[in-house]
Order: sequence, then structure tokens, then C-alpha cells
Amino acid sequence: MIKKIYLIFCILVISLSANSYQEIIDSKTIRIGVSKYMPPFSKLQDDGTFEGFEITFAKNLIQRMFNENMNIVFTAVEQSERIDVLENNKVDMVIAAFTRNDEREKHVDFSIPYFSINLSMVTPKKLNIKNIGDLQGKNILTIKNTNSDVYLQKQGKFNIVYCIDNGDCYKKMRNGEGDAFMHNIVSTATIPLLDSNYEVSIGAIGESFFDCVTIQKGNTQLLNKVNEVIISLAKEDFFSNSYNETFKPFYRGSVDKKYFILDDIYKMMF
Repeated sequence: MIKKIYLIFCILVISLSANSYQEIIDSKTIRIGVSKYMPPFSKLQDDGTFEGFEITFAKNLIQRMFNENMNIVFTAVEQSERIDVLENNKVDMVIAAFTRNDEREKHVDFSIPYFSINLSMVTPKKLNIKNIGDLQGKNILTIKNTNSDVYLQKQGKFNIVYCIDNGDCYKKMRNGEGDAFMHNIVSTATIPLLDSNYEVSIGAIGESFFDCVTIQKGNTQLLNKVNEVIISLAKEDFFSNSYNETFKPFYRGSVDKKYFILDDIYKMMF
């Protein structure tokens, strides 16, 4: 009986362990978790395929990493699932606008950044908000457990109103439940595109955050390969070109690439 229990335990441990770089090569298949609907990063199409910046990035990344014809399986993951799918070996990596922070690093490993991002504020134009001080005592909408939520709680001088996602936050702001919505710039900048009554009144708040490729903790060889290719792509202006092809037309030139692109930094460092 004890032997059976031990055997079951061993099988479970093996099944949850990350696929190594060599195992991925041998299987000729890599599984990547991506956002289901987060344009221009990733969007699930009607035909079941994905498109967007992170999909193009993923395809270039895998081509460079393995130098052979790999079968890429994209799997839609919710923001709340990004760590779980890695810990339970449901995917080999996550490329889904996942910013690195101390708490998340306890559970998964992060690559070097491929994208820089700032927190920002979108507000009704009629409020004429110019700086963060104008919002003291106001109701600030944000999504729970995000970097924006952490920032607002640390400041302790704002009335926080929680919403579920970007769409819910916009609806609550439009209904008067909040005076502003704080989130990353790629999220807040979409609202003025949909509704001209709103503006990104504060484009950068606090420190910058960085989106990274995420893999199961301890999968060192796979992580090193990812890092090597990100540097190589940056030196070839892949991310700058992607901005011009994807982000610039999507945001209609309203968000400067200085908020996003890390190509020049990697060129100086490597």
C-alpha cells in the first residue's frame, strides 16, 4: 500500500515538473499561455487562431530558440491563472503581459524584460486633472491585486473603488462610481479611443514595470535561451519595428514608444 502511494506521488511530481529545453526539442511542441482578449497584445480570432504583438513575438522567439520546425500551441489564460498554469505544467511558458514583481517571483521565473510599462490615469476631460495631487479625496477605480492597487494602497490618500477588469472599470467611471481609472498605460489609453469624453490625464505614475516571459521555477536552461533571444531580437530593432507595426496604429499615435520599448537599452548593455 505504501509503495502504491509512493508511486502515485512520484507520477504526480513528474507530471507537474516543467518540460526541460531538451524535452521540448524531443517533443517538437511548445505550449505557450497567452491572453485571450488583450489587443494589441493578443486576441483570439473567430477561426481559433491568435494575433497580436505577443503572438508575433512568441513565434519569433521560438524560431530563434530552437532553430527547427516547432509546433507552437497557444492556450488562452486569464490573468489570475498565469502562475497556476505554469506550476501545474499546463504550459511551458507564459507570454501574456505579465509584469515582474517580488511576490510573483516567489512562484515563477521571469526572463529579462521585453516590454516596459507605466502606471497611468484616465479621467473625464471635464475634471481637468493635471497631476496626481488633483485626485486626492477622489474615488479611484482599479483592479484588485494589480500594481495600481499596490501603489494606491501605499499612498493611502485615495478612495479606492474596485472593478473586475478594464471594461468594468470604464462602465463604473462612466456611471459616476469613480472619478478616475488607474492601470497600466496600455489599458488606460484604450478608453479615449472609444470615448472622446475621456483622456489619459497622467501618462506615467510611480516606477516603471516590465513585462517578461514567464516559466516554471527552476527551468534554468529554458530561461537562459529565452534571455539570449530577447537580447538578439532587441539588437535587431524587433521591438521598435513591432511598435510601428502594431502599437502606433492601434493607439493612433497617442502613446509614445518611450513608454514601451527597450531596444536601445539592450544595445548599450550587450
